[in-house]
Amino acid sequence: MSSVKSFFGFIGRKISSFYNAHPIVMCLLGGLLITVYSEIFARQSPVKCLDFIINSPIVFLLNVLIVMGTLAISLIIKRGVALYTTVFALWLGFSTANGVILLNRPAPFTFSDFMILPSVLDIITVYLNVFSIIIIVLAIAGAIFGLVMLWKNSPKRTVDKGIDLPAFFIIALLVTFIIPVGIMSGILSHDYSDICKGYLDHGFVYSFSRSVVLHGIREPQGYDGQDVETVLADIEEARNLEGRKEPEVLPNVIFVQLESFFDVKAVKGVSFSEDPIPNFTALKQSNPSGYLSVPFIGSGTANTEFEMLTGMNIEYFVPGEYPYIMVLRDNVCESIPHLLKKRGYTSHTMHNNTGTFYSRYEVYPNLGFDTFIPLEYMYGVEYNELGWAKDKVLISEIDKCLASTEGQDFVFTVAVQPHGAYTTEETEGLISVSGLDDPELSNMYKYYANQIYECDAVIGELIEKYEDYSEPTVIIFYGDHLPDLKLTEQDLKSGNMYQTEYVIWSNYGMEEGKDSPDLQAYQFSSYLFGLLGINDGIMNGVHRYFSQNEEDYRWRMEVLEYDALYGEKFSYKDKNYSSANMKFGNTEITVDKYMLIDKNLAVSGRNFNEFSVIYINGKRHDTVFVKEMGTLVAQNVRLNEEEIYHVAVAQEAEDGTVFGFYD
Repeated sequence: MSSVKSFFGFIGRKISSFYNAHPIVMCLLGGLLITVYSEIFARQSPVKCLDFIINSPIVFLLNVLIVMGTLAISLIIKRGVALYTTVFALWLGFSTANGVILLNRPAPFTFSDFMILPSVLDIITVYLNVFSIIIIVLAIAGAIFGLVMLWKNSPKRTVDKGIDLPAFFIIALLVTFIIPVGIMSGILSHDYSDICKGYLDHGFVYSFSRSVVLHGIREPQGYDGQDVETVLADIEEARNLEGRKEPEVLPNVIFVQLESFFDVKAVKGVSFSEDPIPNFTALKQSNPSGYLSVPFIGSGTANTEFEMLTGMNIEYFVPGEYPYIMVLRDNVCESIPHLLKKRGYTSHTMHNNTGTFYSRYEVYPNLGFDTFIPLEYMYGVEYNELGWAKDKVLISEIDKCLASTEGQDFVFTVAVQPHGAYTTEETEGLISVSGLDDPELSNMYKYYANQIYECDAVIGELIEKYEDYSEPTVIIFYGDHLPDLKLTEQDLKSGNMYQTEYVIWSNYGMEEGKDSPDLQAYQFSSYLFGLLGINDGIMNGVHRYFSQNEEDYRWRMEVLEYDALYGEKFSYKDKNYSSANMKFGNTEITVDKYMLIDKNLAVSGRNFNEFSVIYINGKRHDTVFVKEMGTLVAQNVRLNEEEIYHVAVAQEAEDGTVFGFYD
């Protein structure tokens, strides 16, 4: 240990010596090095980095100045070299993380990614192999250890009040002054509606810093209760002019949000041995359908979900943020379930992935859902090569939802099967691919095509199942975003990376033909409500009556979104939206009896699965699910026959979150 300390002491003294002699130069050099490094990783090319420097020199220098500003804090503390090295290492880590993330998804690294990190850890092996994970963990641990040793061993310095302090304040003032000037001059923009383009236009350092500092929706200029009252009054006036009518039919409504689903035949130059989505293709020919503009590419499922359920535009949030994580865990928000509840509907939601992802188990009650069926409450689940649950399990779960009530049901289904990252290895499959020169990319397309072929079969089964159903039923199928198949705008016949497709089917002839509009995801619920003859809801009113005047339309949306999520909730003053008393699962879980055999506690009951865990007197025990017998077993259990024990079973996520106890 003494040799390690000596080594770090020697390194610390050498760095300190150079830093103490040229602290301002070191800050400038650090800013340049980090900015160049971050742009090479962000653009995956030194040539593209150079192109950015040449064509956007002012933006590049601003990024340098931001890094320099954070490094310059070291000028005013005694252990300046330790702080300098720490800040430099953080920027190095963030830039590297951005590069690694961009290899696995199109969207860049933002501060919000820290918010969903616990969920990502559960699925990280899909994107990184064990060796890569070990290297990353060792690198982080080594960096932390090195920095700790550096802080302990680097010598202190005397802050030069005549040079260091003025230099720090000058750099800080430059950063503070230049950013607003850049925004006002148009060199920098608030427009991050295309987050990928926003990061490329403004540089990683500025864009990531912006995601750290800014959160949520900015307060609209002049926001007050009167503004909200004006918008609400305008909606009410428009409704009165239109005339109020009640819908002739109130059907069951089923949303099927299909992970990474789109018509892959729309990719130029790629051919398939047969149509990967024959059912979806056929539905588009005779049912309302069109393009659906979504907020993300290759990821961000929860944000498409948010727009579809609430009618709110994600664009008003800071780029890369997730409203589910940022605000909806603790806030009730108007949504389709809340609006349909007033018409007697029961609302269900399901996802064949863990219920903790994007904090859905905390968010869904605030959106008004009565029931949530995550993977932890599903049975007979099959998994694909990457470990994602196959979507056919959703068919029976949807059926259980409709059978659980006598009235109308709203069912929001989030599928997961075609989720990336897509394997570059050869896989088995009915559909073959041609037209791609890169074998690895061809393998990715083949894997993806065969996954969506199975998803499309689920679409066919659902249509067949509900075609002659005793209750009127509407089913909406749509993709949440395009898959991460290394696509560019030039690869697509539509030329738009943010467009998937939707189709609306009904078993009672709600509307014939396919002439339907192309929609933003946040406009979809309003369009559907129009087809159903329902004219409820604040956001629905904005979309229905004011979408023709773009400036006025956007202002109304922004005011109402801010008011509902971050403001005083003036628009909800006469509403009674409240968090639902949501239950988990569609099946009753019970403990019938337990038996101790050679220190193994066997618990029998109903509807256990691999996510069921035994608790004895409130203490968790590692549990094995014996599928053939439907029994749970906890090993090495010691019970005193003279005592009374309470044995319960919990449905538990892999991260330890308990959704419910059953006895």
